[in-house]
Amino acid sequence: MHLNRILIVVEQRTQEDGSYPGLDIRHMEEPLKCTGMVDNIDVLYYSDYVPSCDEALINYCLEKKPQVVLLSLQNVSLRREGTPTPEGIGRITHQLNIPTVAFWFDMAWDAIV
Repeated sequence: MHLNRILIVVEQRTQEDGSYPGLDIRHMEEPLKCTGMVDNIDVLYYSDYVPSCDEALINYCLEKKPQVVLLSLQNVSLRREGTPTPEGIGRITHQLNIPTVAFWFDMAWDAIV
């Protein structure tokens, strides 16, 4: 399978915050590039869209039409302002019909990877 465009959605641009999850863009972007199966990998940082990135994320999907959306999310108990909501993710998955995969930091912690 070859993908023309995918979207990776992560919290922030830097890891200055000590509570930043172990999963950052390098855990998704580099392996995808190495496969040669993806032409374009775009990144949306949801911390740029506080208090909610849902509209920015949905508008991006309407405009660029990625074939897959990969989300890096915080633990629900650590949910921060701006994090994509279940409703927003549902709209992308069901109304826009774009497959969406969510990753939590404990699934891709450096020690596990």
